[in-house]
Amino acid sequence: MGFWASKALFAAVELGLFTELAAGGPASRDRLVARLGLHGRGAADFFDALVALGLLERADGVYRNTPVSGRHLDRARPESYMGHFFEFANDEWYPAWQSLTEALRTGIPQNNAKDAETDPFDALYADPERLHRFQRMQSGISLGASLALAERFDWSGRKTVADVGCSEGAFLIRVLERHPHLT
Repeated sequence: MGFWASKALFAAVELGLFTELAAGGPASRDRLVARLGLHGRGAADFFDALVALGLLERADGVYRNTPVSGRHLDRARPESYMGHFFEFANDEWYPAWQSLTEALRTGIPQNNAKDAETDPFDALYADPERLHRFQRMQSGISLGASLALAERFDWSGRKTVADVGCSEGAFLIRVLERHPHLT
């Protein structure tokens, strides 16, 4: 039942839960329901599932972000936000995996080229909004490595840096922010 955890995370990111907690502060279930515009049914179980996953903390009925969710799932922190990866996974990959049995039986791809006679990337590049979401996802998935390289690699003896195939340039942004002597 591993998909339960994934869908709980995907829903929390889609709802902006972590961003709301960062902006509005810790809150009770009822306050979160009101702030997010949710129906109360199932909300406590949903929030407690996120506690069990280590994405929220709860003390005396009040929920707050964990250090990890506060850093990587708050939309107001673009320098470390990884939510675009989860948004893309929810919208693009999760539906394809729902058809795994069909794919195994028929050999027909279940991705964005399912109903087309084209390469999946051609279908992606043909839709500017999907392409933008894909680029944000790529930045999100590589963020951990980008931050680590920017912070831990000794750039002092270097003058220039390049990133071939950099999509949105997330790696270069992180490196150049921390090491302004580089070009």
